[in-house]
Amino acid sequence: MSGSAFWALQVAVRSRLIADQTLMAKVKGIFDAVPDNQTFPYVTIGDVTSVPNRTLDKFGEECTITLHIWSRYNGFKEAAEILNDLNRLLADEFFSVSGWQVEGCYYDFSETLRDPDGITRHIPVRYRVKLTKE
Repeated sequence: MSGSAFWALQVAVRSRLIADQTLMAKVKGIFDAVPDNQTFPYVTIGDVTSVPNRTLDKFGEECTITLHIWSRYNGFKEAAEILNDLNRLLADEFFSVSGWQVEGCYYDFSETLRDPDGITRHIPVRYRVKLTKE
């Protein structure tokens, strides 16, 4: 087996998020690389990890994908509402990942962080995704 679900998973998650009108009404974009002077709030796609998840007859991976919610709202309300939308779209959902069968996507953790600038609020959120190669 060659290859990894890394890129296909990232593309699938981003596509799923940008297709949702409710989420996109709240954010100014979903990014892999944030453009200069990007307005808030937005979501970035962060680290993806992978470990083999093989059975006797199939190759699989268990991946984690971390999304980052960025906000300059005074408090965490705005970022928390965006987190709710991410969970609605990804947690315990099955979605299409090119070349892979998604066996499950699970909410793993999130936490609230205040950036050193004293203005920016940040919530990293991680999902665990089990996949098998089609």
